[in-house]
Amino acid sequence: MMAVLGLGTYRCRDVTAAARAAIAAGVTVIDTAPVYARGSAHAQLAGLLPDRPGLRISTKAGHMTRHQARAARQAGPSPPKRLPPATP
Repeated sequence: MMAVLGLGTYRCRDVTAAARAAIAAGVTVIDTAPVYARGSAHAQLAGLLPDRPGLRISTKAGHMTRHQARAARQAGPSPPKRLPPATP
């Protein structure tokens, strides 16, 4: 994937407004992470995605805000998910 113009949301205070402006300018890729915008970047972008199927989102995993880590610890381990059998 090669983008001519992209948006990084690392230091955005208002991810939704930044993304709308970037999309209007021709951005096709937005880089984000669960910890960006104090843990709200993904939620702020979610509302923009349904109407823009060509928009690509790049994200990361493995890092959490303190609030997210506390909530994960309080929730405890997730039960394993059983996948349906593979079909040939």
